[in-house]
Amino acid sequence: IQLVITAKLPLAGAEPTAMELGRAGELRTAAAPCLQTAGLAPVPLDPEGWLRIMGSLLNWDAAATWRDLAIPLYDPTRLLCDQVLDYNTDLRVDRQGLWLGEQRVTLLSVKQVPERILMGGALAYLGEAGGQRGIRDNVLISATVYLGDADKARTRLEHGRHYVTHQAYG
Repeated sequence: IQLVITAKLPLAGAEPTAMELGRAGELRTAAAPCLQTAGLAPVPLDPEGWLRIMGSLLNWDAAATWRDLAIPLYDPTRLLCDQVLDYNTDLRVDRQGLWLGEQRVTLLSVKQVPERILMGGALAYLGEAGGQRGIRDNVLISATVYLGDADKARTRLEHGRHYVTHQAYG
C-alpha cells in the first residue's frame, strides 16, 4: 500500500510564477512536520517519481514506459501533464463508464460518508484479510480534504473567546 498526498494550489496562469513557487515551497515545508506528527514518513516526490506513480495508475499496456526503469520519464522541456499518458493509451468514455487504453475503469462511490474515521480505517472497506469478500484488483482510493484558512479560523475563535470572557467578567 502506498499513500500519495498531493496538493492543488491556485495559479494565475498555466505555469506558476516565482512567487507562486515560493508559496508552494513554504506550504510544503510547513506540511512536512504535520505529516511526521501524524506518524507518516513523508518523502517529497520529484517529477520522475510523480510520473512513475501516475504512469503506473494510467498506463496499463504491457509495454508501458513506466515498466522500464532504465528509461528516464521526465522531460524538463515539457509540462508534466503532457507526459503522463503513453502514446498508445487513450482515454475514452462510453455509456458504461471509462476506458484507459484497453483497460476498463470501474468507479465506486460511497453511499454515506462517516462523520469520523481512524487513519487506516479505509482498509476495512477493501475486504477481509484472506477472506472471500472485498476488492481483489488494483485499487485507487481518492479523497479530497479542504483545509481552510487557519488564520481566519484562529481569529474567529479568539474573537468568540474574548466575547465570552467580556460577558462573564464585564
